[in-house]
Amino acid sequence: MKRNRTCFRWFTFVTPGETIEIKGRQGTLAGIAPVHTVFEKDGHLTTIPNSVFIEEAVRQQAGINMNLAYLDAFTLSVLVFLTIFMPIYGIWEDRQLKRWLADGWPEARVTSYRGTIALEWVGALGMLFWWLQQQRPIDPLFLTWQVSGWRLLVAGLALAVAIAIIFQTRRAVNNPDELAKIRDSIGDLESLVPETPREVKIFNVLAISAGVCEEIMYRGVLQAILASIFGWWLAVPLSGLIFGLAHAYQGPVGILKTGLLGMLMSVLTIFTGTLIPAILLHIVVDLTSGHMMTAALRQERQGESLAAER
Repeated sequence: MKRNRTCFRWFTFVTPGETIEIKGRQGTLAGIAPVHTVFEKDGHLTTIPNSVFIEEAVRQQAGINMNLAYLDAFTLSVLVFLTIFMPIYGIWEDRQLKRWLADGWPEARVTSYRGTIALEWVGALGMLFWWLQQQRPIDPLFLTWQVSGWRLLVAGLALAVAIAIIFQTRRAVNNPDELAKIRDSIGDLESLVPETPREVKIFNVLAISAGVCEEIMYRGVLQAILASIFGWWLAVPLSGLIFGLAHAYQGPVGILKTGLLGMLMSVLTIFTGTLIPAILLHIVVDLTSGHMMTAALRQERQGESLAAER
C-alpha cells in the first residue's frame, strides 16, 4: 500500500513504494530498502544507506535546513512521553513515596521501585515495537554487539571506568569519613535509598532496568529522532537535557548532573557504535550509587543507636 508524505528539506525514513513530495516535486521510491534515507539535493530526490556518520556528512554537504515541518504520531508520542510525562511522573512518584514513608507504610519503597521498573520496560519495549512496526531502520538505535577497530578501544576505556567505579565504591563503603561525606550529599534522595535487604534486591533490579531501558529510550530512540530533525551535533546536548529533566525530582543540581551524564553516554554510544558500553556504565553507576548511599545511612543510624545507648 502506497502512502503519500510531504517533506520540507529534511531527510526522513522511507519504505518501498512510498511516494514522497518535497517542495512540490514527487517521486515514488520503488525498490528502496527501509534502511535508506531520502533527502533533496539540487531539486532531486536522493537516497543513501542509513549510516549515522555518512548521513550527517551528506546532509551537511547537501546544505539541508532541517526543521520540524513534519512530525508523525510516533515522533510526537516519544517527545511528549520523554520530555513531559517522564519529568512529571518522576516528581509525582517522589512526592507519593515521601507521603507513604511519612505514613509509615513498610512497602513504600518496594512498591515505588516496582512501579518505576514497570514503566521503564513498558516505555522502552513499546518504543522499540512501534519503531520496528513502522519499518524504521534499526541502525540509528545502536542496537548491535559488533564493535571493532578503534571503537573497541573506546569500549575498553568505558569498561575500565566501570571497573574503577566499582573499586572506588568498595573503598568508600569501608571508609567512615567517605561515608560521612556521602551522607551529607544525599539530601532529598534519602527517601529513594533502600534500607532493608528486600528493598536492596528490588533496587538492584531497578538499577539494571534503568540502565537498559533508559539507554534504549534516550540514547537510542530519542537521539535518533532528534538527529533526524537537528543532526547529531544538536541531538547529543538535547537528548542529554531531556534526560536531565527526567530527573527533575532531584532538583536543579540533579538535572545538571544527570544531563551531563546523559551527554557523556551519548558521546560514548556514538563513538563505540553500540549501546552496550553505555548500558553497562549506566548500570554500574546506579548500582554503586545506591550501595554507597545505603551504607552511608546505615552508618549514620548505627551511630545514632550507639549514642542512644549511652
